[in-house]
Amino acid sequence: MPRNNSKKKKQNRGKKGPPWKGPELALKVQEILGDTAVSTSDRAKLLLTVHAKNGGQNFQAVLRAGWALQNSAISAAADAAIVHVLENASDPQSWKYPFTNWVVIVFKSIPTHSQAPRTIEWIHRNYERLSLTTKALVFEQRLCDYSRSNESEGGAELPASAGGSLRAVMQDLLSLALRKPDYRAASAIIVAGLLRCPPISELPVDQIEAVIVGAIGADQSSHLRIFGEKRLLEASKCSADLKAFVEQQQIRIVDKLVGRHDSKSAFKLFRHFEVQESDCPGLRGLCEEKSLSWHVSAGHYDILEGRLERRPELVPIIQNLWKRKHAGESLENFLAAQLQRTPRSFQSRAGLIDGLRCMVDREWELAQQVDAAADSTPPYQRRCKTVEMVDSIDGVRNMVDHILLESEGLFAFDCEWTPTLSNFDKQYCAILTIATRQRGFLVDCVKLRPIQSKIPFEGGKSVAQLLDTVFGSDTIHNIGYSSDGDRRALRVTFPDAKSFTRNHRHIDVSHGNYLRALVAKFGHGQHQPLPEGLASLVKAVLQVRLPKGSQISDWERRPLRPAQFGYAINDADCLIALWDAGELGNMIKGGSSAKKRHSAK
Repeated sequence: MPRNNSKKKKQNRGKKGPPWKGPELALKVQEILGDTAVSTSDRAKLLLTVHAKNGGQNFQAVLRAGWALQNSAISAAADAAIVHVLENASDPQSWKYPFTNWVVIVFKSIPTHSQAPRTIEWIHRNYERLSLTTKALVFEQRLCDYSRSNESEGGAELPASAGGSLRAVMQDLLSLALRKPDYRAASAIIVAGLLRCPPISELPVDQIEAVIVGAIGADQSSHLRIFGEKRLLEASKCSADLKAFVEQQQIRIVDKLVGRHDSKSAFKLFRHFEVQESDCPGLRGLCEEKSLSWHVSAGHYDILEGRLERRPELVPIIQNLWKRKHAGESLENFLAAQLQRTPRSFQSRAGLIDGLRCMVDREWELAQQVDAAADSTPPYQRRCKTVEMVDSIDGVRNMVDHILLESEGLFAFDCEWTPTLSNFDKQYCAILTIATRQRGFLVDCVKLRPIQSKIPFEGGKSVAQLLDTVFGSDTIHNIGYSSDGDRRALRVTFPDAKSFTRNHRHIDVSHGNYLRALVAKFGHGQHQPLPEGLASLVKAVLQVRLPKGSQISDWERRPLRPAQFGYAINDADCLIALWDAGELGNMIKGGSSAKKRHSAK
């Protein structure tokens, strides 16, 4: 299945073990804070140790886990420990982050100020030491409390050292930000006042205009929240001309980033500003060029072949990118040298497509030989006896009947898709692979997506309803590996289906206790790095090699190549093998009915 970089980053965080999450993290924090024999300073250091050793877990999550315990004694211990952290943050040599960063981290973690009176009192006592941006954060948090408590206008008071009433604090901070000038802090203050707490939002229009115009003049506008908040302009009394001016500047900011070839930042602001695609005509082309450039550099001949076949207008773009990435060598000359033909054979689009198709077949054979030479581990042999291509409603119905009647209450799934050319395009699933212990199915989502809601006959079920029957079942477990992206693609592909969300019958073997149980059972020590990726896990547990050569390929091409066919079914089939090898069914509360039935045979 295609993987994105964010998943790799998550996998690389915890070199000493998977990070604690949810209840596990809460229990670890409770263990630290509930030990009355531990001093306050030691508690603070232990909390920071949890942060450091928890795979880079955000310290806010560590603190929130403590507050979520709803225990007054533990909350008091956490309150004292956090004050100790803040006091030691005054010394730059003590902690990793500067003082104001710790204030921000701590302040954002507190659910209500009544749970941390000592921490709040300490922050107010040291208010003048904070940076302007941190003061704006404290001010915004106080506005949230003000809104929740429904106090009368002007009645909410900060401590005297913090500057008096909320209205006065807001005016003072805004004036100070404009004098510096610090347009980022000014923007945060305005957004807080106008959106968080409208009763005190009577800011002079000229100050709002000064922030907007000044930020544009200082080239800071792309970083300001004020430009991404259309509600702010609607809530304020700014003129229609100013609102139109801001919208023009939003488009100018995006176009400027497009001119710098910064597609990532440009698209992020494009979404944040809610700009229309017609207002930024060059952005889609830039995103597509960046995507094609990556495929050219990585030698994804299968993807390039599919793009040329479906979009003839990309021929000159791909040819230019190839020259740029290969020191001026043309794509035609490269194919001629590799395939021992004349360059004239590849001057037409059909010739390029044929040449790339030949390169795909050749590269696959070479990759197989290289893998076999580099790793003597035997390749994975799938266990399911038959594999079927499902491309009709009748085929889906037969697959669902098999899962309901013969799957022993368990099936594994995996999704494959062709990478999109840009973020403007939705990521549809091309192949949904489903495997049981007896049979495998490759569901052709490209063919079924247009007819997903069609009812074949009176009283029958559509494709979406049939898939809901098994994915939403209360008696059948479905297994995946890093399946968040798979389920997201299925939700986009089959929007009429309602079951592609995480539920109590969905099990992701890459998470939590399931992964730990697998690696512990097969000889991995507590402090050894966990296998990263499905292929590494299969090798560690099953002692076989899972080829991954077709991971990034054109999954919308029909018919599938034999290599794609084998890759897709193996990714799902091996999950059943992992499940049985690790006896993971025993970890389900009360034991797995599927496991019991399988063991009884």
